[in-house]
Amino acid sequence: MKVQERDKTETVAEEGFDYNMCGDEMEHIEKVESIEKKRAEKGDKISQLALFENAYKRVQHFQKLCKNGDNEEVQKNATIEELIEFMNFCKMHKDSVSLIRSEISKLHKKGNFEFEEIYMFFEFDNTSDLEISFHTFTTFYPELMGNKSLTELYANTRNSRVLMSTDNEGTLHINEKIIPHALKVFETTQKAIMEKKRISVSLAEEQVIYALWHEFLHNQSEILTKSYEPVDEELAIMETINELTARHTYTIFTDKLKIKASHQNSILKKGWGYQQEIENFRSLMQKLSVRETDFVKNIIDFNKIIGMESYLGETADRLLDKSKKNIPSGARENWRKKIITVLGEIKEETASFD
Repeated sequence: MKVQERDKTETVAEEGFDYNMCGDEMEHIEKVESIEKKRAEKGDKISQLALFENAYKRVQHFQKLCKNGDNEEVQKNATIEELIEFMNFCKMHKDSVSLIRSEISKLHKKGNFEFEEIYMFFEFDNTSDLEISFHTFTTFYPELMGNKSLTELYANTRNSRVLMSTDNEGTLHINEKIIPHALKVFETTQKAIMEKKRISVSLAEEQVIYALWHEFLHNQSEILTKSYEPVDEELAIMETINELTARHTYTIFTDKLKIKASHQNSILKKGWGYQQEIENFRSLMQKLSVRETDFVKNIIDFNKIIGMESYLGETADRLLDKSKKNIPSGARENWRKKIITVLGEIKEETASFD
């Protein structure tokens, strides 16, 4: 997390304005601000920061004119000063993730700042920058992780078979080979904020978003089952439903990221995980005459409240409720048992429903 600096004389040299030749202080501030604003509108990151610096000078000027601090303009611009202090704090403590995270939490609690105002100060070079971005998102949008703030972010080694995982309590593990893609996603968000429009990303980057959303959905679960040890079949169907949910609903996350979801069809067809399970589950839905769009309607709410010990039965019931087949009420229990059996074999290549 670094802030680039530019010599102020150089900043305005191209516009034919000498930074040091303005007699009136306010006229000087306004001219520099006007020049920098033009640059900022073109997406110049340095000029975005320069605007804050000039706003800070404006605050100081008003404070000189109104020492008692009652002036409306002083109050209106007071938060700018805090943002400048935050920028300087980040420069001083760029190697301390915990200190910066703490400072972000303080700014958020004050309630004076929008997410975008803080996020524009970030850079995206390493895992620490990624953790700060995650923390900021989950601080300003706590619903993403079920009202849990990011606890820790760990980088797994490249040879790990696991791309991402979570403990469902705010900790994320990310394989280091996909960290560059994740950093690019969050950098694109910053660019989208500055350009005030949604921006598309590559398929690989959009897959990172959906995969992160898969882990966020785990953290949104309202049912804690620490005292219950699930069997493999229950884990398999839970992950299958969570994966299907992630593929269909990750646009909730792209909206927060200000990113245009351009690869939904590809991700729906083939994600990063649980492909065999998803194919088996789709085959089961087809045989039961269940439309996938019907099954996933309000699926996030379903996913939140199902305890691990009842996942198989609850999923079977949902399939039967959504089925277009004409199943006699007296035969429902037999159908339910058969469906549970197939769901228990969901990760096997031989899983089938006869």
